[in-house]
Amino acid sequence: MPFEKSVLVPLNADETFALITQPDRLRRWQVITARVDLRAGGEYRWTVIPGNSAAGTFTEVEPGRRVVFTWGWEGSAELPPGASTVIITLEPAAGGTMVHLTHEGLSGEQEASHAEGWTHYLGRLVTAATAGDAGPDEWAAKPDLAPLSSAEATLASCQRVLHGVAEDDYHKATVCTEFDVTQLADHLIGSVTYLCAAAGAEPGAGPVTTRLDFAQATGQQVAVSDEVAQHVLGLARQIITPEARGGGSFADPIETGPDAGLLDRLIAFTGRTNTQ
Repeated sequence: MPFEKSVLVPLNADETFALITQPDRLRRWQVITARVDLRAGGEYRWTVIPGNSAAGTFTEVEPGRRVVFTWGWEGSAELPPGASTVIITLEPAAGGTMVHLTHEGLSGEQEASHAEGWTHYLGRLVTAATAGDAGPDEWAAKPDLAPLSSAEATLASCQRVLHGVAEDDYHKATVCTEFDVTQLADHLIGSVTYLCAAAGAEPGAGPVTTRLDFAQATGQQVAVSDEVAQHVLGLARQIITPEARGGGSFADPIETGPDAGLLDRLIAFTGRTNTQ
C-alpha cells in the first residue's frame, strides 16, 4: 500500500528541488553520503544511516516540479533496490513550496516502517530549509557497529565538522602546530588510509582525533555518540602500539578522571585532551 505525506518547505521550488536531489544538500538532512546521476535512467545510492543504503533509478526528472525514482535497500531480500517507487511533486504555496511524497509498492509492514522513516526525514527537510542544516541525526548516531557501519558513523560525525569549515578558516592554526586547517585536511586523508589499512579496513582513531582538531580550530563542537566512541576506542587500543607512539604518530596516553566521558577517554588515549 502507498504511503503519502506533504510538508511545507519555506523555500522556492528550485531551492527545494536542489535540497532533495543534490548530494551536498541531501547531507544536510537525510544522508551520510549520496551518489546521484540526476536524469531519467540515472542511478542513485544514498547511505541514509550507517549500514543502511537505499538505491534505485530515476524514472522522471522535472527540475523544480517533480522527481520519480525506484527505491529499495541494498542487501534486503524483502525490498531490494528498485522494488518500490517514490514520487515527489513540488507545488508553489503561500510561504514556500508544498512537497508531496508518495511511496508506492510497499507491503503493509513496509509501509509502516517507511512511514516512520519518511516522517522523520521530511521533518528534518523542513528544519534544513529553515535553518540551513538539520543538525546531527540521532538515528545515525547509534548504528549497528559492524566494520562498514562503524566507518560510516565516524564519517557522519566528521562531515558535520567539515561542513562548518569556511574559506576564512583554511589557514587558521590547529593544535597540531605543524598544520593549519588546509594542511590538516591533507593529513586526515593520509591518516584514514594508513589507519584503515592497519586495522583491516576498519575505522581508526585518526578521523576522530583529527576532526576534534578541526573543531577546535574553527570554534565548533564535536558530536560523537558513546557507542561510536567506545567502538573506536577499542580499535585504537589495537592500532596505537608502543611502536606507533615511539614513531611520533601519537603521544603517550594522558590520564583521565573517573568521570571522564568516552570521547574524552578516547582522545586522552591518543595523547591529547579535549582542550588542547
